[in-house]
This record gives sequence, structure tokens and C-alpha cells, in this order.
Amino acid sequence: MSTKPFSRTLPACILCRSPDLDLAVPLEPMPIATPTFKLPDHLRGRGDAIAAASLDLRLCRACGHLQTTDMVDPEFNYNNYVYKTASSLGLVEHFRGNAEQAMARYTPAPGALVAEIGSNDGSLLRFFKNRGHRVLGIDPAQEIARQATSNGIETWARFFDRGVAQEAAAKHGQASIILANNVIANIDNVGTFTAGLDPLLAPDGVFIFETQYGADVIDRTLLDTVYNEHLSYFMVRPLATHFDRLGYQVINVDRIPTKGGSIRVAVQRKGGKRPVAPEVGQIIGDEERRGMFGLGYYKPFAERVKEIGR
Repeated sequence: MSTKPFSRTLPACILCRSPDLDLAVPLEPMPIATPTFKLPDHLRGRGDAIAAASLDLRLCRACGHLQTTDMVDPEFNYNNYVYKTASSLGLVEHFRGNAEQAMARYTPAPGALVAEIGSNDGSLLRFFKNRGHRVLGIDPAQEIARQATSNGIETWARFFDRGVAQEAAAKHGQASIILANNVIANIDNVGTFTAGLDPLLAPDGVFIFETQYGADVIDRTLLDTVYNEHLSYFMVRPLATHFDRLGYQVINVDRIPTKGGSIRVAVQRKGGKRPVAPEVGQIIGDEERRGMFGLGYYKPFAERVKEIGR
């Protein structure tokens, strides 16, 4: 039986790799095992499979990113994943709107490749396939990937990285659109993830991702969305700085209602043909005016959490 630990403490900021992280919100630890995945039978006797990992929220002094610092082993978590997109009320219809907006706003050519990282059961990609586009899903959940492929959405049961991106580009060509919904917040090194986009994204392609908006988590006290699977709680300014550093630019940010408050972010290579929407600067300006990159912004949230506990 494997004795590999199921969680570890991250040594640095998930976005900029700075080690300077301040405690912003102390939270009680939470068991590693959650209902989103099936605990294999051979691990049920291991106490560390249900041990608690820290949920403390920490703020990076260097870039202002809000994050947890304990990470559950991705293979332990995602290889046995059981949650499916279609099980969430209204999410498939939400993805229909996502697909329609992407096709109208970014106009991929007929038959262009659309790839999705963390594609789950293929619900989102199906809307693109139905409009004549080639599609490819990449998702480490073995059984879900198998089912999606058997249902007509080719899905590789792999963790996304640069090597997988190179393989996909060699087999299918580069993608006009790469999607990642509610995935990027679960990654411990977003820089490595972003670098993996380069081989697969076409020169004029766009990367579109949805993730929960950190400001909504704090302002609306969305405490139930803070758990071990979610490492990052993104604001727009740190994201824009991150992508700029790696040769990309944020061109659109839409506020959307999913999960209590999320953002849909579109990114292209620097110097791309699409203009930067004014909403990007407006949201960043609002974050700065409200002091979201200082510890004081988080004190009311921490007090509300204490009151909930009482």
C-alpha cells in the first residue's frame, strides 16, 4: 500500500511564486476527502485520507493574490473524480450561453479546433461540436473521460501540461479557442499551466476561462465555496499581471452569477488583433479603490466567519 502523503504545503504564491504570504483569514481545517471523488477501497483504512488540511486564506504581498497553501495530491483527488457537469442544476444551459458568446465574440473559422482543459463530461464542448467545430477534451478523471469519449466528445484522460499540449497540437493542430471552466483555481502553479497553453493555442487564438471571483467570495461571505479543491480566489489585477508577465494580455472580463459570483476572462497573446475591453481597466480600478490587496479588506469577512461559527 502506498504511503505517499495526500496533501502538502505550498511554499510560494500560486501566481508569482513569491514566498511572502500573509495570513488574511484564519479558517478551520477541512478533511481532505470530499464528496466530489470516490475514495478507493484500498485507501479507506488510511487515516490520512480523511485527515484535515489547512484552509487558511493567505494574501501575497508581491502580487495581491488570495490563496490557500495546503494542496491535496491531484492524482488522489482527480483520478477518482465523480462530479459531473450535468448534475449541477442549470450549469449545462449556462455553458450553452458561454459557447454562444465565444463563437459570436471570437468567430472561430468553420471546423476550427476548440479544446477544453478540465472538460468533464463534455457538456460545453458539445455545443461547439454541434456548430461544426472540431473538439478535444483533456481531463484526468479516468471514468468520466472514457464516458465522454464514448458519447462522441474525444477526451484524453490526462493532466494538462506542455507535453500534452504539444501532443494535441501535433495530432489535431492548434486551437482557435481553449477553454477552462472552474479549473484554474485548482492548480498549484498557474505559471506552468499558462506556459502549457503556448504550443496548443493558435497565434490569433483566445484562451477563455471561468473562475470564482475572489471579491464575491469575500463580499458575499461565500464560505461554503472555500474548500481544499479550490486553491485560488482570483481578483482581476493579479491575473492581468500574471498573464502580462508570460506574454499574454487579458482582453475581456465578464461578471457572471455562477457559484455565487464568478468571472469569465478572455486572454490573447500580446499584440493580438482584439482590443482590450474597457471593463478590464474598470474592474481593476474598482479593486484598487476598495483596497482588495491589503489585509484590511479581509477583516470584516474574518469577523463574519467567526460570527457564523458562534
